[in-house]
Amino acid sequence: MHFVFGMSGAGSLLMALQRLGLREPVRCCTDELNLGPIRPYDVRRRAAFYEDAMLIPHHPPTDRETTRFWRSVETAAEPVVWMSRRRAQEYAGFCELVSRRDDLPFVVDVSEGITRISAVGTPYTASVFAQVSDDAIVEQDLPRTARRITVAERDATRALWARLRDEDAPLRVVDADGRLVSVPETHFDPAIRSHVTEPWRSSAWVIAETIDNYPGHDTPGDCWLFARIVSLVDDGVLEGEGFDADVVSMQATRVRLPPR
Repeated sequence: MHFVFGMSGAGSLLMALQRLGLREPVRCCTDELNLGPIRPYDVRRRAAFYEDAMLIPHHPPTDRETTRFWRSVETAAEPVVWMSRRRAQEYAGFCELVSRRDDLPFVVDVSEGITRISAVGTPYTASVFAQVSDDAIVEQDLPRTARRITVAERDATRALWARLRDEDAPLRVVDADGRLVSVPETHFDPAIRSHVTEPWRSSAWVIAETIDNYPGHDTPGDCWLFARIVSLVDDGVLEGEGFDADVVSMQATRVRLPPR
């Protein structure tokens, strides 16, 4: 049984396995463990966090789907985890999975990058599993690269996750040294502000620029970044238009730097 953290990667893997003639189930976790409380892991508490922290619908995980996923993790005979240590969502999910198993699961870790030639003849390297296409999985027969993690890896992963649980920060990110670390909710504020200009810009444009220019594009996503923009406007760090509407959206709001 295969386990993936994110819908994009799950779809690509499912298609690839079918093309390879492998009738093996794929289970996807939609709960983004790089966000929100993890001490203890409680689905309802985490769903409440999503609803409070995100100002637009973010499809928080449900009790049923999340419980089903983790039950599969705990009962699978030979789990295969697809992930990258370069993406906080995938890395955090891997840590939680390893913490729930007494044995040594298999892993396909694409952190070093999966390179293939695009349709226009240029090389493209994906170093997070969410960006690995079904073509790349098939062409490089990635299921055959699955390896069992070592005892040392298991123990180190469990220790890391135990520390992150103790810290129970609102955000976890992969730092410049490749470590999964706790950070405050304001962590991405400087990156957001760096793309706000004196002329008005739509919030959606600022968010797109923030994601596109952030190392590895590894941000908590547009909903989280928009919530931070709202907070920055409320605090007077940024000027905003459209934030007093009944329904506030990133497309219908604009921000700029305060006049000097």
